[in-house]
Amino acid sequence: MSRAQRTALMAVAAVVAVAVALWSLRAPDPGEDVPAWRPPEVRVEKRVALPAAPPRVPVQGASSAAAGTVDRPDGVAAAEEAYEIPAGQALLEGIVRGVDAREEPTFVMGCGSTTVVEDDGSFRMNIGLEPCEVYATRTDGVLRVRGDLEEVTPSDGARLWVSLEVPQYPAAGVGAGVKVDDLGIRI
Repeated sequence: MSRAQRTALMAVAAVVAVAVALWSLRAPDPGEDVPAWRPPEVRVEKRVALPAAPPRVPVQGASSAAAGTVDRPDGVAAAEEAYEIPAGQALLEGIVRGVDAREEPTFVMGCGSTTVVEDDGSFRMNIGLEPCEVYATRTDGVLRVRGDLEEVTPSDGARLWVSLEVPQYPAAGVGAGVKVDDLGIRI
């Protein structure tokens, strides 16, 4: 193929490409039905099982005197039942203020454990014996709203009580965070 033939072939291809582009950009004739673009419909109905609260195990041979009502440090009265706390662990109980009837669950996280908060705001979880911090968190769409940290210092077989709070305001943002460290700025 000679140089002149290649040039002519490229010119014809360019003219055809321009003609196709102009034809596709033409305005529809009056009365012509033009379908509108619609995004594909996607339905996702996947349900994920949430982690359950630690099982409540009555102590063998516990007397009814062991069960009763205990006044908690924050003034909330809760029914105390006899529970077996595994060796080398403590039981962390408490209440989360700010829990409402949203579809998104509220969690208590920290101390190497995570549990779902009950509808009334109460929670119970086994934790290790090292001093640690816990906090309440709830999801708002794909974002998380996190409450303040609360320090706990457990001892073997102890029952600890904390009062946590999760903010009720809706989360806003794009789900990205900016952090400055020794290497620069991280997103």
